[in-house]
Amino acid sequence: MPRILVLGAGFAGLWAAIGAARKRDEIGARAADVEILVVDRNPYHNIRVRNYEVDLSEAAIPLAGLLDPIGVKHVLGEVEAIDVARLQVTVKTGKAQEMFAYDRLVLTLGSELVRPPIPGLAAHSFDVDTYASALRLD
Repeated sequence: MPRILVLGAGFAGLWAAIGAARKRDEIGARAADVEILVVDRNPYHNIRVRNYEVDLSEAAIPLAGLLDPIGVKHVLGEVEAIDVARLQVTVKTGKAQEMFAYDRLVLTLGSELVRPPIPGLAAHSFDVDTYASALRLD
């Protein structure tokens, strides 16, 4: 079965996965015919631009609620390596390492805040770059 592998569940990753599911439906294929798999380190999509709000309850949307109804699978893990020659991605899932083969790869891992090496910065500063950081600030 062909697999579309989407790395990252931010806005670009979700649009790619949802768009692929829509196209799969348009051509009359089933989820059993074409697998769409999303890999992300979090079990939720974070509406990052809302991380500054006092009430963060609506800023993290569970991936299961978004992807399960449209037949898109998802795996919780950290991408460790991409082997474009073998069409495989190595993902650390918990304490294990898994290899995912793909026919099409969508790379949407997003960005991450870079902290300059200033003594005390990490311990005494806050940001709202991630959901976890916003909760720490709260």
